[in-house]
Amino acid sequence: MKIVITLGNRDVQLRKTATIPLEHGNWFTRNNDGDDWIIKSQKKKSFFDITRDLFEKHYELYHPHLIFPMIEKTLEYAKTKPEETEIIFVASAQDPPDRQDCKYVGEIAKKYFEDKGYKCRLETFSFPPTETGKLINFFFKFYYEPFNLPQQSIISTSGGTPDMRAAAFLTALFKNMRVITINARTGEVSEHAFRHHENRILQEIVNNMLSVYDYEGIRNLPVKKNIKDLCEEALKHYNLENGIDKKVEYDERAAKAIDLLIDNAHICFIQGRYAETIGRLFRIEEAIWYLLLYLTIKQKNLIKNGKVIWTSNSKEKKEKFERLISREDSKKDFFKTHFPDLFEEKEDKLKLKNTNDVTTQSGKNFYYHFFQSLNLYSKVGDFLKTINRDDQGRYYTSESQINQLRNKSYLGHGFEGVTKDDITELCGNFQNFLNQLREVFKQEGIPVPQNDLFGKYNAKIKHEVKNS
Repeated sequence: MKIVITLGNRDVQLRKTATIPLEHGNWFTRNNDGDDWIIKSQKKKSFFDITRDLFEKHYELYHPHLIFPMIEKTLEYAKTKPEETEIIFVASAQDPPDRQDCKYVGEIAKKYFEDKGYKCRLETFSFPPTETGKLINFFFKFYYEPFNLPQQSIISTSGGTPDMRAAAFLTALFKNMRVITINARTGEVSEHAFRHHENRILQEIVNNMLSVYDYEGIRNLPVKKNIKDLCEEALKHYNLENGIDKKVEYDERAAKAIDLLIDNAHICFIQGRYAETIGRLFRIEEAIWYLLLYLTIKQKNLIKNGKVIWTSNSKEKKEKFERLISREDSKKDFFKTHFPDLFEEKEDKLKLKNTNDVTTQSGKNFYYHFFQSLNLYSKVGDFLKTINRDDQGRYYTSESQINQLRNKSYLGHGFEGVTKDDITELCGNFQNFLNQLREVFKQEGIPVPQNDLFGKYNAKIKHEVKNS
């Protein structure tokens, strides 16, 4: 076990029964917190001079009467065994010496406790013990070579200046140390103050990180396992590892995925990952059109046991929906069979009538025009077309704004960046855009839930951190 102890002017005292030579009578005075003797600095002989003389000239004389109330309380609290304990004393040793320097308090304590079997070392600093910035740098060194304080080491901060105690306190934060304070009047030892302040600071850090949904960053903080587990769960939902049951019907899976992707896009935007925001938005729109197609097919009773069924050339065909929309030959055959009035064949492609060469190969542009032709889900089309306008004011062309942003970025075919201004120009206020999209779902009766999953994770994590 390693123990770091900050030293001040009252850390070495004499028992009240001590016999003090007459010539040293003005070196000591009674302690206000007890009957023992403390060292009294004088005009002619400073605290530094007296402790130097005690160590260099009179140690053997005073040795039987020496007491170290704060140090002894620390060792008692830690239940130390001398052969298993290293004590690191910290004291000021300015150059030239200051009248109140405690270097020799450290030397006296080091010798005294070495005689009791403890391994001891004295670490001093040469600047004033009121310079907090320098003290913080000084105390940080205990966590690196050659000290490498192990976790659960004890830092006793009842001695020294307020700046020394504050620096020792601050540098121990989030290092799994045990920082103790001792009440000089009652002798009560406590770790509560440090733990309380550490947890309060941790709450602030975690809350700020949750405002940008930084679950991975929180996992790397000194938080409890249950909080790390919650962050891991949230990340799995963010990455769609969890939250979507592959065994349920396509429309239920797609609706849950769209809900997650909308929240996902919001998180990307909040985190400043604007290219990913456009990528999510592109995928959300694509998923919406697929869901609407599935719902339309389902309403026609063309879904059986999870497969789309149709008859072509007197032959029944079955295809999983995901396979149907990914295979051009199946897609053409299905649409030509069930929506013959909407299509015409042109150069081996199936083209929607009354459009500018929109074919089944036209991606999400096709689905917009397909549902326009059916006069279905018009509110969805009217809403989404606002992000699918090109520079000439046309909707759902290959040159639409969202296509251009995606394609020029590293998510498409280029290396150009996407900025927050790009997204604002495309969508207006992005959060309002997502909220309006959800409102369109409600108006059209599209069963996309609004679980606010990450908001719930944030609330759970905040609760656990507050109560940890």
